Amino acid sequence: MTSPKILVLVRHAHRDTAVPSADNGLSKRGRRQAEAVKRFYKERFGKDTSLLISSPKKRCVETLEPLADKLGVRLRTDGRLGEGSKGLEERTQEFLSWWRDQAPHRVVACSHGDWIPEFLNLAVGATLPLKKGGWAELSLDHNDIRLETWLQSLP
Repeated sequence: MTSPKILVLVRHAHRDTAVPSADNGLSKRGRRQAEAVKRFYKERFGKDTSLLISSPKKRCVETLEPLADKLGVRLRTDGRLGEGSKGLEERTQEFLSWWRDQAPHRVVACSHGDWIPEFLNLAVGATLPLKKGGWAELSLDHNDIRLETWLQSLP
């Protein structure tokens, strides 16, 4: 018997808003949230590695960088995780198909406040907002997708 696939969705941590239209990195608060993601992952999965994927936006990349460093893995970027309504439904559908059919056992993906609810609606039929730095964990077992964990903030 095989264990279910796991997909962890992390909404990017709080960003520096000095120039709201810029592709800003994280604020001090956001860096603390990124460290919380790393700590919670360790509590949840120990030293087991995962494929780490991020939206190309700097705030998403910086949210997963501490975890990537801790695990000693390379962080990939994927345009399907990007923000914005243009092609959102198609991008989330493509990502869901990839996760079901091709993804490794565990994936951690960092995206945005518009993408995550769209993906969750498609995957489990629930449009749930996720706060910055939040964690949603889904499992896939024999084509059955379940939302296992929903944390608006990490300890």
